[in-house]
Amino acid sequence: MVRVLSEKEHENAKDYCIQFNSYWAYLPHDLNKAALLELQDLTSSVLCAASDVPPQGFTNQIAMVLRGNCTFYEKVRLAQINGAKGLLIVSRESLVPPGGNGSQYEEIDIPVGLLSYDDMLDISKSFVKPLRVALYAPHEPFLDYNMVVIFVMAVSTVAIGGYWAGSKDINKRYMKNKHDGAEKQDDETVDVTPIMICIFVVMCCSMLVLLYYFYNQLVYVIIGIFCLASSIG
Repeated sequence: MVRVLSEKEHENAKDYCIQFNSYWAYLPHDLNKAALLELQDLTSSVLCAASDVPPQGFTNQIAMVLRGNCTFYEKVRLAQINGAKGLLIVSRESLVPPGGNGSQYEEIDIPVGLLSYDDMLDISKSFVKPLRVALYAPHEPFLDYNMVVIFVMAVSTVAIGGYWAGSKDINKRYMKNKHDGAEKQDDETVDVTPIMICIFVVMCCSMLVLLYYFYNQLVYVIIGIFCLASSIG
């Protein structure tokens, strides 16, 4: 996370999500332990060459630059050499953890984070310069409340649907017996064999593998199947 605030309006601070790689440098978990440093907005540059560095450098500042075509290591190395205490890289594409190799991680001791382009625009619109930022990595919650809500909704939907279907089936049978007289009705049973179980497991595993490799395409197929099944049901 990155906490952003204006030097003129300290009460209007705001947090933004960043992609962070802990191999570059350690980030404190507590915001109160994170250094609040001046932000050097250099989003007109990609910081891929020494000529992109401003004359005054980045002494005790956190630099913010665009993604560009050079590696994360080249950017953060230039920033560190010129006195930066951290680097924010603004990306127009999907955010990925900024990576490197073992020797590069050992050479760099300042944190690097990827910030979305939309968040950068929001920072520019929401705050009056000069700005100060603090980089920190809050502890992840032990329990994801979003998953709890989804689980409750899923279980409730299945339970209500099962109760509703059972009630309709009982009512249908009652009305049929009432009009046609009492008749014995044998429920159809399906014998589950080991072969059927194996086929079911193979189908489930195949679906998981397909979802892993072709999620972006297969998710629409799954949604379409559910819509079709709902309309038929």
